[in-house]
Amino acid sequence: MTQFGYEFKPEMDFDKYAESFLVSDARLYGITDPVVAKVYGYLPAPGNSAIPNANAALAGPNFDLVLIGVDNGEAPTPEVLSKSPGTLGGIEIPAGGCLGDARLKVTGNVSGNALDSETLGQDLHIQAWRAAMQDEKLAAAKNAWARCMAKGGYTGIDPIGGPEKLSGLGEDGTINPASDSEVKQALVDIECKRTTDWVKTANAVHVDYALRAINENQLALEDSKNFFDNALENANDVIANG
Repeated sequence: MTQFGYEFKPEMDFDKYAESFLVSDARLYGITDPVVAKVYGYLPAPGNSAIPNANAALAGPNFDLVLIGVDNGEAPTPEVLSKSPGTLGGIEIPAGGCLGDARLKVTGNVSGNALDSETLGQDLHIQAWRAAMQDEKLAAAKNAWARCMAKGGYTGIDPIGGPEKLSGLGEDGTINPASDSEVKQALVDIECKRTTDWVKTANAVHVDYALRAINENQLALEDSKNFFDNALENANDVIANG
C-alpha cells in the first residue's frame, strides 16, 4: 500500500478480538455468570474491542482498487482477481490488489482459499453443534430446565436464548445495565441451569458429537491443518523478511 501512497494501518485490535472468543465460549450454552447477570441481564459485560477505522481518511477513487483490486462496486470474481486491475502512478497493481498479493504470499492463492478443506474444521463444528442440539439427551435436559423456569413464571424460552428484546441493548449496539425484570429472569435462568446440570449435560453431548466428527474426518482435517500451518509459516516469513 505504501508504494501507492497509502499509509495503511491495521483495523483490528487482535488482542481484544481474541478476548471476544473467550466471552462467546463462556456463553456457549447460554448465560451462566450471575455477577454479570446482576447488572447486564442476558447481555455480556461491555468490552472495548471496537476501535475507530484507522483508514477512513484514506478512502478515495483509487483506494479500493489498490486494496482489493476492484473498484466502483465491481464483484471480486475469480476472473477479475486473476489479473492486475491496471496501474497507478506508473506502478502495476497486483491481482486482487495489495490484499490479494498478501493472501497469495501467505496461502498461495489470491483469494486466500487455496484448499476446499480449509473451512472443514468450522463446517464440522457447526454440524456437531446442530446435531447435539437435536439429541434426545439434550432435549430432556432442556425440558428439565424449562420446568424449573416455569416454576419461576417463565415459559416459552430456550436455555441458550433469552428475552426477545434485551433491555440493556442500545440502538447503536452499546451495552447498558438491564432492567430489574430482565435481571430477575436472568438470575432465575442461571440458577435453573445450576440445579438441572444443564451446562454439564449440554457440554457432554456436544463434545461427543464433536469427537465423532473429528474421528470420522481425520485425514481431511490433517489437510486442513497443513494448510493453516503453511499459511502461518509463510506469514511469519513475510513479517521477518518482507
